[in-house]
Amino acid sequence: MNLDGLLSHAIEVYEEIVTSNRPADAVLSQYLRARKYLGSHDRKFISESVYGALREHLTIESIAGKFLAAQNLPPKFHITFILVFFLLEHQRVQTASLYAALKARYAFRDATLEAIANFWEQHKNAPQGSEKDMLSWQYAFPAWMTERLLQTMPLNDVASLYAALNRPAPVVLRVNTMKTTREALQEKLSAEGIETYKGELSPDALYCRERCNVMQTEAFRQGWFEIQDEGSQLISLLVNPVPHQKILDACAGGGGKTLHLATLMQGKGKVFAFEKYEKRWGNIRKRIRRSGLQNIEIVPAEKFKKFEEKYRGKLDAVLIDAPCTGSGTVRRNPDLKLRLTESALKKMSAVQSEILSQYAPFVKSGGTVVYATCSIFKEENEQIIETFLDKHQEFKLVKPEVQLQAANRVQELAMLMQRVSQMPYLKLLPHQDGTDGFFAAVLMKT
Repeated sequence: MNLDGLLSHAIEVYEEIVTSNRPADAVLSQYLRARKYLGSHDRKFISESVYGALREHLTIESIAGKFLAAQNLPPKFHITFILVFFLLEHQRVQTASLYAALKARYAFRDATLEAIANFWEQHKNAPQGSEKDMLSWQYAFPAWMTERLLQTMPLNDVASLYAALNRPAPVVLRVNTMKTTREALQEKLSAEGIETYKGELSPDALYCRERCNVMQTEAFRQGWFEIQDEGSQLISLLVNPVPHQKILDACAGGGGKTLHLATLMQGKGKVFAFEKYEKRWGNIRKRIRRSGLQNIEIVPAEKFKKFEEKYRGKLDAVLIDAPCTGSGTVRRNPDLKLRLTESALKKMSAVQSEILSQYAPFVKSGGTVVYATCSIFKEENEQIIETFLDKHQEFKLVKPEVQLQAANRVQELAMLMQRVSQMPYLKLLPHQDGTDGFFAAVLMKT
């Protein structure tokens, strides 16, 4: 497809993302599925242009707005020039071809086209201001977020964190140890043309050396692996599930951690998966069937009251993978930058406190509660735990290192135990660990 057609597709997708509350990956996936005539190279160009521009949106949108005003162009072209400036800066296309596409598609005047490159060069660098403002501009993150992070992190660390969050995330797999081993999966994928290397923190993690569609492999169809960030895999390990236990995954969502818990239990015992909002289940039932696991029970929302009557105070462990701002997953979901607000953070913190208080009492004496988020904000993490422990003296904080030592997998988990040594919580950051940003606290009911 020619460039003006590709640009038109990218603009259409981008407008849908910024004007709706739907995640970018859902919008893009639906858009491409409905246009089967687009070839692989077309899809790649559209996807990379959209995601790349989203990563820099908060900076480029300001420049694009100024350009429209300078050229007396209507607001309808705002998205167009966000993408144009992104493509120009990263040299994704030849400048002459880009200008020709704009002229063919929108009949812009030659004077407008000639002004684009000079305007970008004059305005792309951060204006002089405070360190907070310059950092926010350089990496295109909300200023309020930068201000918050600088309260607990040095400037250089925030810059490194932002740089890592702006890089596309790798494709990470979790081997289904009920069906195969990590080494056998590596060999099978290699035979299908996909090279991988082992993760250091999770004994079940494999990283793909290049981005690829692993769901088209025979290994995936046979249920040998799931796609799951290495940091996410560590959350289930912290629960330290063992065969024959009864465990509740209280905010199960798509079931990634549900499947991991059931696997770590070697298919014995029971993992109860509950999700208050059923639209978040996704294709969990299909994933369970593909895994071959028989020890997972989905608890429908309408039956949760009966479940509570039967199991409150009787379960061995509860995993609370709480809904959160998702600030630790920006490298996978760059559109989150557009939705991260202080008010959203405040509302989410209130919800998280309520959820922890609601589900923690399901464990019996001596039982374990793991509270986790994929957020990097202390308001969703440490502060939630501190407030909970002040109100619930029957629970105590357990260091991750101590919890992992009880798993009797010291050799396999050596790197992870070294990473969390002496830490009160598990805290992962992309610039330090190569994972998404995660937080987890282990609580024990006395």
